[in-house]
Amino acid sequence: MYLLKHLEREVAGDKNDVAIQLLYKPWQIEEGLLTRHFPSSLVRQYKKLQEMCRGALGLPVPKRLLRHRLAEMRVHVYMTTKQGALHEMDDLALHQMEQYAGQAREDLHEINVVFDDLQREVQIAFSALYLYAEAFFYLLTKVTTQGASKFRLEIDVSEDLREGLRLYWFGHHAAFQSNLADMFWREATIDIIEEEYDSLEQAVKSRAPAFLDFVDMSIDKVLSLHPQFIGLIANEDKTIYLQLRRRAELIVYFFLKSHFTTLKERRTNFDPISDTTFAEEYDLETVKSAGFSAAEIQMLLSDSVSKGAGDMLLAMMPEGALKLKNLSLRYSLGLYISPLLKVMPHRGDWFDKQYISLYVAQRVRNSRFAFAGEVKAGREEEEKYDIDLFVIDYELDRIYFCQVKHRVKTQHAYLRDELKEFSIGGQFKDAMRQLDSAKRQLGSPKLLERVRGSLQRASVRESFLAKVDSEFLVKNTGFIVIHNVENLDFAVKDGVALYEWNTFRNLLKSETTLHSKADVKTVKTKLTKVALDKVGDLTKAYAAWNDAIDPANPLNFGKNVENKLGTYLHLFTKWEIAMGKTQLIAYSGKDFRYPLL
Repeated sequence: MYLLKHLEREVAGDKNDVAIQLLYKPWQIEEGLLTRHFPSSLVRQYKKLQEMCRGALGLPVPKRLLRHRLAEMRVHVYMTTKQGALHEMDDLALHQMEQYAGQAREDLHEINVVFDDLQREVQIAFSALYLYAEAFFYLLTKVTTQGASKFRLEIDVSEDLREGLRLYWFGHHAAFQSNLADMFWREATIDIIEEEYDSLEQAVKSRAPAFLDFVDMSIDKVLSLHPQFIGLIANEDKTIYLQLRRRAELIVYFFLKSHFTTLKERRTNFDPISDTTFAEEYDLETVKSAGFSAAEIQMLLSDSVSKGAGDMLLAMMPEGALKLKNLSLRYSLGLYISPLLKVMPHRGDWFDKQYISLYVAQRVRNSRFAFAGEVKAGREEEEKYDIDLFVIDYELDRIYFCQVKHRVKTQHAYLRDELKEFSIGGQFKDAMRQLDSAKRQLGSPKLLERVRGSLQRASVRESFLAKVDSEFLVKNTGFIVIHNVENLDFAVKDGVALYEWNTFRNLLKSETTLHSKADVKTVKTKLTKVALDKVGDLTKAYAAWNDAIDPANPLNFGKNVENKLGTYLHLFTKWEIAMGKTQLIAYSGKDFRYPLL
């Protein structure tokens, strides 16, 4: 069972309240819920952090003569190998703390509290509280269990759960590999611009092909707006698209600019582990010299200032310089272009009904597959279904019913956001409802007639068409949702496969991208005899192929699962006991370790 489906099932019923209070504003969780569901030794640690955070917010806390105050916190992430060796992973530890602080920023912003304005010791307490809340959530949902020590958690050993984790990790590792390829493309873009132009500003203003290609790639991968298919957009949407693209160019410029400013440092010790911008200050006139108008810059600045602290891209400094914040390119493009996508009235129809169908027809050259267009239920029918695309699999005598969804709203890669989207996301719920309705109608003569009509119009092979009757559909139909939510790639829900569009089109083309510091290249995959809707089988076949072609690569999919099973987060704390403002004694808290999932 896919991890998010497991979590969805486990938080149903009487666990729902405690799950929500752990995931959102964990300083508010009721003590009774903690004591009912979690070991008392861990609850005592949680309550100390909770009281410190509540006190900083001016919320009621128990009256005590002596108070515990968190003075210091250290977090280590390490991986244990089968041979027992330990490998410290400091970058991952930093990333995890940014995740906890980011969630705290979001939740505090909702009550008009700025995380970065809090005292340092309070920021540390909030980060530690979110760390404990995450660990409690995994205990609540039976993903982890207590080990030999009360303060040591381990992954549950059930085979079903481990398979769910494998699929979840596979999807996230695929996203990481995709991001890594983008970062190497960024390096190549910077190299070309450095070689051919005097400055980045000159390259951008002169519309350098390397810069424009990088913008096109970014818009395609992040927003699923392929530049060569923009001509299909409705006329009233094209003006908005031009505004959207111009803003994307400005964001990409800042992203590349931030990496130019630290070029020497990165080249001395190149480690493309993050695609975030570097926090730097830039002169307004320099930005304008790249061809951007004061109005374009001001509009992006105004949008940025209106965001919460964790979502700001730009800020104006007192001396007039522009301050660039730390956000990833993908997240920035999604967050700052979404408002324009929302006012494109025909965007959904363009993506669902035109772009995807035309792309597979023109770009997929794979004799294994054929494609047919949309069918939907009649107005008079009670069961409403709308199949956006049929994929015919000649190799397996199988047909895939596909629903296509283009999501506008962007999200951080937090577990709570993934679970919310997976469980109650409006677009996914609608897609599942459409497919479930079609599934119930597989034996219907009307559906059969519509399916056969679509296949005939697409000139599907007669030998295949001759097999398609109601019994064939019942036995040989798979269901797939194609979407643009990166965090839900290679996912499974109620027998339906969920693929991010970039992944799905590569599967259809039997291609993938391999990257190294030397180059980025597209290679053919060998995943024959594996059905696209059988995500478990497909990911195992893909991992085996990937590991075989480059067995020494530490980033292989097979090694990723092995590494994940042995990766732990270890928290160390130092506390002080104080009476009023007077410190009485310092002591070390219980160190706490749990699997980093």
